[in-house]
Amino acid sequence: MQGRNTVEEVLRLSAEKGYTVFYRNGEDSNVLSDIVVAHPTLIVMIRTWPYVLIMDTTHIDQNVLAKLTEMVKNEEVAQRFVNDSWRKLINELDDVEYQRKLEVLKTRWRSRPDFLHYLFSTWLNPFAHKFCRVWTSQVLLFG
Repeated sequence: MQGRNTVEEVLRLSAEKGYTVFYRNGEDSNVLSDIVVAHPTLIVMIRTWPYVLIMDTTHIDQNVLAKLTEMVKNEEVAQRFVNDSWRKLINELDDVEYQRKLEVLKTRWRSRPDFLHYLFSTWLNPFAHKFCRVWTSQVLLFG
């Protein structure tokens, strides 16, 4: 890395490979707060269809799976959770049913408050309205 830190190396390699990189530092510091690395093909697609944006929640699923596997030390349990409870929750279309599934999830995982804290503080509280179908399905798409 020739004296570069990890972030500097990511930025260098991204530029070297032709990726577009957007990043911001914190308001009162030189600490990286946001970074988006986009493949050149994605940039072309966004310019071609600027009103269409598809969110790929598989990256969220992968993060949830990795964190739960790390916490419970059992990939099979983590995979079952992501494939069943998690996907049913985020794909639910009815608000009442979403809330019911959320309560079931809280009850089943009450013995793991660390995991519940991660799930709620990292994904559900700040971003659920951006990737859970109960909200995203309410967006009008091209009439």
